[in-house]
Amino acid sequence: MDTNFGHYLAGLTDGEGSFGLHIHTQHKHLSAMYYPRFNIHLRADDTPILLQIQKFLGVGKIYFHNNIERNPMVSYQIDNVKDLMKLIEVLDACPLRAKKAREYAIWRTCVILKQKRGRHEYLPIAYEQLKDLKSFKEGSETI
Repeated sequence: MDTNFGHYLAGLTDGEGSFGLHIHTQHKHLSAMYYPRFNIHLRADDTPILLQIQKFLGVGKIYFHNNIERNPMVSYQIDNVKDLMKLIEVLDACPLRAKKAREYAIWRTCVILKQKRGRHEYLPIAYEQLKDLKSFKEGSETI
C-alpha cells in the first residue's frame, strides 16, 4: 500500500468525507436495517482526485450531480460492506487526525458488525452513539 496516498486520503476524509449509517425499513412489522456508507463530495473540477482514490482502493462508484443553481458536483461513494473493509484497512494504517476520528471509530464498529452476520442487534446502539456526536446533523444519518 502507498502510505503517502493513504495519509492523503485520511486528510481529505477528515475535511470532506462523511461516514454514514442509513436506516431502511421495508415493512412496519420488520425491524429496521442499518447500512453503512462512505462518501466524499467535491466540486466536479476535482473529479481527478476521486478517480485516483477509486483506483487506489479498487472499489467505489463516482456520481455526477448537476444543479443549475450551484457548481456541478461529484461524489465518490462506497456502500458495499466488503468494499468498506478495504477503506477501513487504509484508515487503520493511516489514521484520521481531526474530529472525525471519533465518528470513524464508531462507524468502523458498525461496518464490522454488519459484516458479521447475526450481529445486527448492536447497530441501533451504534446509531444512537453517532446521533449523540456534535457533528451529526439532525434529520440525517450521515456525519
